[in-house]
Amino acid sequence: MMLAGCGAQPLPTTYEVGQDTLPAFGTTEEQFQGKIADTQTDEETGVSNYTYTELVSGVQAVKTYVDVMDTEYGCQVIDQEGVIQETPDFSQAEGEVLIGKNLESEEGIFQLNLQWTENTCEVVVSKGEGQVSQAKVESISMEEAVDMLQKASPQELDLPGESMEDYVICADEGYVMVDGQASFRMNVYDRSTRTISGTYLLTLDGQHLYQLDRKENSIRQLSAS
Repeated sequence: MMLAGCGAQPLPTTYEVGQDTLPAFGTTEEQFQGKIADTQTDEETGVSNYTYTELVSGVQAVKTYVDVMDTEYGCQVIDQEGVIQETPDFSQAEGEVLIGKNLESEEGIFQLNLQWTENTCEVVVSKGEGQVSQAKVESISMEEAVDMLQKASPQELDLPGESMEDYVICADEGYVMVDGQASFRMNVYDRSTRTISGTYLLTLDGQHLYQLDRKENSIRQLSAS
């Protein structure tokens, strides 16, 4: 059974799933301009639909809301299975994004699906199954990590010389954490002097390469080949 409301209505201040609440769309903006045109709640499923109209910019209103919900309330962009996704490109006049966080009062996910057009936004509030989770990362092997450095040029690794044949690469056992990602740590030795020429950190997915400054104990990102 659907319960509906229409006509001039006050903007909702919060959304509810079970005992959990989150700020409603529009309440995180000081100068929000828009109206709530329709609300519907399915009593059997608990799913609620809110339709907002007369927005100055649907995409900008959604982007602002998603940013605040991420930084202040821990909601992340997810897919239907609760797997964390990249933030979408908020450059299109029409689009859709699903955000959510784990419920505190019970098992499940507090889900907010936002579909926007140029001047409208529909928000669907529901309870998702499972828990919010990170996407599984395809990990390269230590041998593949060493091979990636071996195939790079000395210039790419900020090393002197014309060929990596002048160097020996040795990987440490285990992993180190860089920006929250497990990474291989590899030392590059000058083949002739047997001294360390550089230390590099490569994330397990092979996508991010860093150079370690031993004196400053700092890192800078390089381009992973």
